[in-house]
Amino acid sequence: MDNNIAITDDYILKLLIKENGNLNTCRIKIPWLKKHGIYDYLINRFPGISDIQKIVYWINNKMESNPICSICGKENIRFKSFSAGYYSTCSQKCTKELDIETSQLKNLTDEDILKIAYDKYGRISPEHVKERWLKLHGYYDYIMSRYDDSESICETFYRIIHKIEIRPTCKECGNAVNFIGKDIGYRQFCCNDCANKNEGTNIKKKDKGIKSLIESYKKRFNLDIEVPSGELREKVFVLNYCPNHPRIELTWLQLGNRLKQHRNLCINCSPERNSETSIETRIKNILDEFGINYIQHNRNILKPRELDFYFEIDNIKYGIECNGVYWHQGLHGKTLHLEKRKLAEKNNIRLLSLWEDDIKYSLEKIRWFLQTKCQKNKKIYARLCQIKEVSSKESKEFLNNYHLQNNCNAPIRLGLYYKDELVQLMTFGKLRKNLGSKSKEGVFELYRLCSKGGYSIIGGPSKILSYFKKHYSWNSLITYCHCDISNGDIYEKLGFSFVKDCGQGYTYAHYKTDYKRINRFNLRKSIIDDGSGRTANEILEDQKYFKCYDSGVKKYELKNN
Repeated sequence: MDNNIAITDDYILKLLIKENGNLNTCRIKIPWLKKHGIYDYLINRFPGISDIQKIVYWINNKMESNPICSICGKENIRFKSFSAGYYSTCSQKCTKELDIETSQLKNLTDEDILKIAYDKYGRISPEHVKERWLKLHGYYDYIMSRYDDSESICETFYRIIHKIEIRPTCKECGNAVNFIGKDIGYRQFCCNDCANKNEGTNIKKKDKGIKSLIESYKKRFNLDIEVPSGELREKVFVLNYCPNHPRIELTWLQLGNRLKQHRNLCINCSPERNSETSIETRIKNILDEFGINYIQHNRNILKPRELDFYFEIDNIKYGIECNGVYWHQGLHGKTLHLEKRKLAEKNNIRLLSLWEDDIKYSLEKIRWFLQTKCQKNKKIYARLCQIKEVSSKESKEFLNNYHLQNNCNAPIRLGLYYKDELVQLMTFGKLRKNLGSKSKEGVFELYRLCSKGGYSIIGGPSKILSYFKKHYSWNSLITYCHCDISNGDIYEKLGFSFVKDCGQGYTYAHYKTDYKRINRFNLRKSIIDDGSGRTANEILEDQKYFKCYDSGVKKYELKNN
């Protein structure tokens, strides 16, 4: 910095504010501010304020005192960020009162509702039909009082958009009909009896559609099609297509799918494919190998969700979810796996979420993992094993061979040896920064617990843990349970206490990597930064990476009392 330049508020804003009005977050770090000689000016600009973002916000908005709550007049309003500013109220109580006032002050009309009804894609916004959003923005009372006979918020939105003042009734008997959804609207008939009475009308419509479809298929694919009448009208016959089978019987769905997929239309020469995916087939083969009686593709056990596989062993209920990386990415729902896991826990089902890349590239590990769950392992008793410290090289090789999450470097590596062969391993170390923890004196983390594939070490984990307690000075031991593959019961048996549910983690994937998931720390901003000033998410989205969210993580703690 030039010492002759006078530091003023305008000079600060010129340095720290971008042309688009946003704060340059790269420049508000203390080393940068000190290097350019403006740190002391900012810290002393407003006595009692040390948050750089808040200081710049005050300078930019020419503030000299804290804002006050619009309800109670107190000054203890929390600061959000430079872009968002301050909260409008000081507490949840004041926020509720503000919502009531806002709702009462608004003189709303249907035109106001139409302005907030649609999202940027031209669809009814799913966010804006939620009760909380409507209350927060003052639309809830108007929506609830708009129609006396409306049964839901979605129905009210639909009627306002389509200008339906009188609720539709059944075309046959005049009774009220059910509302299906905001994208479909109302049913035509109140019950199946009324719908069946109008079968003639439906048949005419169907005949018209079938004739149009036949003409389209004949013109585009040069097919000779015959449609039966009466009860068989759902079927279709393709004539003179296959030299071996001159008359092929198909459903309209089968015909349409085979034409789209450019497949042989003859269902005899080319039978229907199995509905299960390739990764499900591999899991199915493993379960068959172990002689497990399972139910596949069931929606009744965990309503309304589907379980790819369900089985019970010694009164323990297991469900397996086979996650295709592309089809289970975050764009299809960030919390789908978390919600499904919690639903399974409520039904006392241990849900195992196995990912496509693990099944494809680590199938032997998956086989050993399921062999353990199916209680098909060979048993070794810990009293017959010798405990030793394990070398870094041997630990790395062991974890990469047998643990689904592979190796994690650790300073403390304790293993059980049976006949001079490592059969079980525990690794420990300080709290990891990449999990949002700061290292503390006397606090350790259990990184990995892993057994040799195909073996169960009876009493092994407690023996290794007892050795750790005796030979190391510790106050607390932390560990994390990855809920895709475990429910944490092993830690509870070892004396750990459940601390909290840490929410979800995520990985990245890309079609160029054959949809193999990548640890998010390998794609952090410091590695992929292209100098454009964009966030890591923006850069990765531009490069067509997508996120895959897991089933969540649980935290456990064992204290040295």
